[in-house]
Amino acid sequence: MSHFYLVKNQKLVRNLPFFYRFLFLLLLLLQAPYSFAQWTRQQNAYKPRAEMVNVLYQDKMYSFGGIGTWPLVEPVPEVYDPVQNKWQLLAPMPTGKTVTHQGIVVVDDKIWHIGGRLDSTLGPLTSEVWIYNVTQNNWTKGPELKHPVTGKPIPWGGGGAALIGRTIHVVGGFIYTTCKSDQDQYHLTLDVDKWLANPQRTTWESKLAPMPIKRNHFSTIVFNGRMYVLGGQFGHDCGGGQDQKYSHVYNPLTDKWTQLADLPTVRSHCEASTFAADGKIYLVSGDGGPKNFTRFNPEANNGRGSWTDLPSFTLPRAFTAVSAKVIGKQLILAGGRPYNKHLPLIETYSAPFGRHNALKLGFLENCFTRQVESKEEIKVKNLLFTLEGEKQYRLSSSASWLKITKNAAGTALPSGTYVEATIAAAGLAPGSYQAVITAKGFGSGKAYADAQFCVNLKITKGSSLLAVTKTGNGSVTTSPSKKIYDYGEKVKLTAKAANGYTFVNWSGDASGSQNPLTIFLKGDRKITAHFRQKEPELTTVRINAGGYTQTIKGIIWGAALLVVIAKTTWREVLPAVRIQI
Repeated sequence: MSHFYLVKNQKLVRNLPFFYRFLFLLLLLLQAPYSFAQWTRQQNAYKPRAEMVNVLYQDKMYSFGGIGTWPLVEPVPEVYDPVQNKWQLLAPMPTGKTVTHQGIVVVDDKIWHIGGRLDSTLGPLTSEVWIYNVTQNNWTKGPELKHPVTGKPIPWGGGGAALIGRTIHVVGGFIYTTCKSDQDQYHLTLDVDKWLANPQRTTWESKLAPMPIKRNHFSTIVFNGRMYVLGGQFGHDCGGGQDQKYSHVYNPLTDKWTQLADLPTVRSHCEASTFAADGKIYLVSGDGGPKNFTRFNPEANNGRGSWTDLPSFTLPRAFTAVSAKVIGKQLILAGGRPYNKHLPLIETYSAPFGRHNALKLGFLENCFTRQVESKEEIKVKNLLFTLEGEKQYRLSSSASWLKITKNAAGTALPSGTYVEATIAAAGLAPGSYQAVITAKGFGSGKAYADAQFCVNLKITKGSSLLAVTKTGNGSVTTSPSKKIYDYGEKVKLTAKAANGYTFVNWSGDASGSQNPLTIFLKGDRKITAHFRQKEPELTTVRINAGGYTQTIKGIIWGAALLVVIAKTTWREVLPAVRIQI
């Protein structure tokens, strides 16, 4: 007999003889520390609901949908503020669009509801997407789930949705019908920013690897820059609903799924009671483990992780389909239903949750190795994240050949921010190089530990850059003419002076006046060609050396005179006479 039953049946207790009333009171007092010592009853929610979806936003817990009066979906969402210990009703979902079994993600101050079952837990699937605006407390329609090629709608529900970077991922679940239709055909993605900029021309894509073991009703969480899908069941309607132990993780940089350690017991219906705290993932209650409080350590078992049931947490009752989230140092439980009963609850509980906050930045990949010719320019993409909370950051590079070219500064989030660095190795000789990208937090709030990733670079064939400049009036041609040359490549430079100018010499990484000049590029070179204006050219002509006079063009020349021809075109013909020709 539970505490809840006794309190609700006080008349029965009052009618008992004193001895039995005393005995019941004693049993109640003995029971309370065992079952409820950790838990404090908080304000009840306004609406009973089970199998809801929920998210945290600004340290408040938002609950949507869920089964109210069986089998109908509760259309009015609500939000719980643990500081005020108050629930608040929110704007209901649009008429006829109330759903359960939907995917849910938070993008900025918007909460996306993707697909689901319409109106009741027995209702048809929908392909529609509806977006709740937290700031404005209203709903708008989002991009419908459609086949990327045919454009036909894809009704979907019971699967997982996650935001990684600024891309929404939709995996698993069932499509078209809920009867034997678990799917491993699609891994749908949507670039949120592209859709916001151009909603008419941006659609869902399906280019990534689908879940390796198809199932529904699994927990989905983004943690450590990866998407985790935990537990679940095979089938749903038509005799389905076989709970499973499977756990997988998806790496968005490699587009690969990895199977993790199995859960201790089969588990499903923990979608709203899965959360991350202090570097671990927790699952609370659910089908297959209604009294279990289970922790996953992702670093154990050589990366396959390990699961542990924590007997130190004794739940107030055997739940399934309950909401559970950690806010600050409190674990909040709300709603759900007693195990194996369709009796949705309005109860809210809190319990102390010891914290060892993992306030640090992290990169999804620790190191990259690239082998290139130095004339190549390639990009390296990584995902920067926080384990918890958000923090402003700046990136820096330890090498000039590794330049940060995307999101060099911004806000790091648990959902991640894609950053990009470009390897610009032109001019590097063959050999091995290493550089490090560092992310540092800054600004107000708590300090976060730095994060780093390395880039190991091997140049198999070096290259060189040739920069040619000039002084004066002229030009220089190179043969062959390229932007980037192979390391050690032979190049001929030819200087050509303009009219009235002459080539003088080379300077910089070449010298002398040899023209053309042949060089071998072993590394970057800077060479300058110098041109100079010509000096006036003087020519002395001895005319009439024979000692007698001559008449040339009507001019009488005397004996032994000199004619000096200069650039001025003046010619001296007599000691005191000048004529211009």
